Amino acid sequence: MNPLFTQFLILTNHIAHGLLNTHLIPILTVFLLFWSLSRVFRAEPSSERSLRFFHRSSHWINLVCMIIKPGISSGIPSLSSSPHLFRIFYPLTLAPYWIRGLSVRRKTILLAAGAMIYYLASLASESTPGIDVFIANNMGLDHFFRGVNPYTQPYPQELSGGRGYRPGFLYWPTTLYLEGLSRLLFGDIRVILAVLWWAAPFFFPKTESSAQDLSLKTVWWFLPFLNFCLKWAWIDPILSFSVSVLIFGLLNRNWWISALAIALAASAKQFGGMFGAFALLYLFVSEPKKGPAFRVALLSAVLFGLLMAPFLLWDFHAFFDMTVKSHLEAAVRLDALTFTAWWIAVAGGEFSGRAQGIMTLVGFGLAVTHLIRNSRRAGLRTLPEAWSIAFGFSVVFGKFGFANYYLLWVSLMILTLTLERAAKTGDASES
Repeated sequence: MNPLFTQFLILTNHIAHGLLNTHLIPILTVFLLFWSLSRVFRAEPSSERSLRFFHRSSHWINLVCMIIKPGISSGIPSLSSSPHLFRIFYPLTLAPYWIRGLSVRRKTILLAAGAMIYYLASLASESTPGIDVFIANNMGLDHFFRGVNPYTQPYPQELSGGRGYRPGFLYWPTTLYLEGLSRLLFGDIRVILAVLWWAAPFFFPKTESSAQDLSLKTVWWFLPFLNFCLKWAWIDPILSFSVSVLIFGLLNRNWWISALAIALAASAKQFGGMFGAFALLYLFVSEPKKGPAFRVALLSAVLFGLLMAPFLLWDFHAFFDMTVKSHLEAAVRLDALTFTAWWIAVAGGEFSGRAQGIMTLVGFGLAVTHLIRNSRRAGLRTLPEAWSIAFGFSVVFGKFGFANYYLLWVSLMILTLTLERAAKTGDASES
């Protein structure tokens, strides 16, 4: 079922563009509930047939999506020719995947190079997007480079666009560090996001089938809605990269890498700590000895503290107010691809904060149950599945759920598929 659910999420985000679609949300909600329960109470791996079908069909489905609706993928183009450009450019960069006679190594090189060119072309097609996150994050870096705390400064109210939240640099310090480095080196905060997304598949577990390894890398590199997310400077590629490295660290029993990945995710975005918490629970449950879990917990806590400390010490109250309190007080987005927005639009009633919280807790409860019940039997695959359950419930039944959230969710599902392939060659169960 994992391959089918992954492809469904890809199609859902491409069709809806991360915005409310009253036809898709009921299907997504039922599918999420059914898939989550099947993971917890069955936890059976995907069949070889379904995995093979995913590898054979996914690239063609994504290609057709891009050709039919390039405007969905390339966002709101600043150039009128942009959709037509991507309608041609996307197939050209993806073409090496289908060339017969090329070795897998050469295909990988060509696809990796094509993917990076594709990302940079996407950024160049709209060098200064008018989205709030791009403007606010650049303003935050302006303050930071002048030696001023970006979390204490006022930001123009028009950046919120009347969407019910306070404007500002709303992310945690690792995002500031990485985007600052990107702007210093490349003049654009988005380049580091493209590089991290591009680099993540090199940490995927290897299996005996190099062709299928390449297939999953290619799905990751050429998601049809990816360039839209990169163009608008959404920071979720930091999290997708971090969890890919975390899986690599756990698979290879490298606790330093695992701890660093946890610290990066937790200090980049407010909910990033979720990934580390579930990883530590997985280690605690699956390892006969508890030393690795405590070691990773201690190392990640120290690294997290070092990354967060400058701004916590600089002005804790301003930091908390801008990055935590503002999110808690933000209004529900009525245009989000969520059950919450769907319920308000269709039923005409409120889906209360209490109801949102209860459903989110249900998702986390299912994810914890899945790890405790199945991690020893099913191996490391249960970890990204647990992430997907918890994160999926928090998105579908939460305040916000846009294309970037679904990008992260899809990345978690692709990681699950990489571990299913690895498990079939005996790798993933050894962690």
